[in-house]
Amino acid sequence: MELEYTPKACQGDDATLSGSVTIKLPSVIQKYDYIDKCGLNVSAEGEVNMASLNTIRFIKTLIELSEDHYVKIDLKKKSNGASVTTWDDLIHDPECAPVANEVATALIGGFRPSGN
Repeated sequence: MELEYTPKACQGDDATLSGSVTIKLPSVIQKYDYIDKCGLNVSAEGEVNMASLNTIRFIKTLIELSEDHYVKIDLKKKSNGASVTTWDDLIHDPECAPVANEVATALIGGFRPSGN
């Protein structure tokens, strides 16, 4: 299942980017695999223990795992009109870091096919 997603950096009066990204949504199995790869502890009820979280390792790992989920990147920087259309553009441009972080963390619980 794919979702056209408008990141927070593209929303509101203070938006630094315009556009959207199309994401291949992760399955429940992938979500738990990603949680495992990030070293998070999860209770039997599915609650993540955030107390032991190494934030840098967590975000870095999720950003790496998110690459395969990008189907299309269609962003434009409001500062200079430059287009951001590839994974390399996205992860090498500091203005796009919030998008990479948002999408990565949404992989394990934030995407809602009918709510984004």
